[in-house]
Amino acid sequence: MQIRNHFFKKEFGQNFLRNKKVASKLVSILDITPSDLVVEIGPGDGFITQEIELITTNYIGVEVDSELIPSLENNFKNLKFLNSDFLKINFETFLEDNGYEKDTKVKFIGNLPFNVSKDIISGIFHSTTNLAADSASFIIQEEVSQSFVSKPPQMSPIAAVANIYAEVKKYETIAKKYFDPSPKVAGGMILFTIKDDIPTSAMNIEKLIKIGFSSPRKTLLNNIKNSNKYINVEDAFDKTGLGLNARAAELNTAQWIKLEKSLVS
Repeated sequence: MQIRNHFFKKEFGQNFLRNKKVASKLVSILDITPSDLVVEIGPGDGFITQEIELITTNYIGVEVDSELIPSLENNFKNLKFLNSDFLKINFETFLEDNGYEKDTKVKFIGNLPFNVSKDIISGIFHSTTNLAADSASFIIQEEVSQSFVSKPPQMSPIAAVANIYAEVKKYETIAKKYFDPSPKVAGGMILFTIKDDIPTSAMNIEKLIKIGFSSPRKTLLNNIKNSNKYINVEDAFDKTGLGLNARAAELNTAQWIKLEKSLVS
């Protein structure tokens, strides 16, 4: 499915998917059930949308490009589309505003604009305080998808944060030729499964992670001390079982959670 004579907008990061097998897999790994609400971010010309419609009509497409909305509504008469910037959505009222119960399980999907993919994923993590986010399957920049699944002792900052909120699994690499227009880099398919036991202090842990990675060449201890946000840092390291020369990239999720708790107790 393609929209004729569409002028691709660079500011929206539009690189539409053009491989049916990839689209089908992106949908299948989300494991959609009849009770799920599927929220597609940037449906574009509906290439992925048509695969979703084969499974469910319990769907909301959020499209920032107003020129695409008429064609989407014409081609998918049983689906709902919002002309909106996903990054500006108020998740406190999103479900009720669109006729859904607040406890409706939400699954996100999309071929995300590479330039804002990390912001969108972060927004979904933070939405978990306001809605029952279950999982998200995305196509993002290949290099970023690899970074999301990095492990200690070479953990990336975005992986450290992501693992507070979700289990992360990387799927296949998607060649540039499978997009229109072709991007400068390949895409990567990734699945986030939101955890049931997200710590109540998740936002504070996230802030600590950012402090810990603020100067990668310095030890974690020095980065935390230099932030002037915590006291008795050495004692917290001792309680957590961390060496004073530990670096942020070496910590796993459990250690970040324990360290934050030790720093504020």
